Amino acid sequence: MELVWLLTGAIALYWLDRYQDQIADRMAGEAFDQVSETRNGKTYCGKTAIIHRKKHIGHVFMPLFPSLDHDIKALCQTEDNHWFWYHAQIKNMKLVHTEINPVSIEAALEAMDEDETGTCREEKS
Repeated sequence: MELVWLLTGAIALYWLDRYQDQIADRMAGEAFDQVSETRNGKTYCGKTAIIHRKKHIGHVFMPLFPSLDHDIKALCQTEDNHWFWYHAQIKNMKLVHTEINPVSIEAALEAMDEDETGTCREEKS
């Protein structure tokens, strides 16, 4: 009987972790749609940008427990062919920080050539 309770608890924790990942994605997406910055005469608007790569990292403090802190990074391209990294940071399931980091076309293309582990390289400007 204890095994059934342990299995039920593990499934519930796994489901809750996936659900919190979806909530974090939704929070970052809503913030992304509202982002509009102009740097060096170039406008970076999230609503019209195309996301080419996205990486969502959930920071767990204990195995099998849902993550409350998330880092979401996305490589995006504007309609004017300008590239940028969008980064959203969520702590305790609250959006605490968003930023845009413009990158060159060469750096964006290099980041799109991700290695077998699925990691994307980021360039800070």
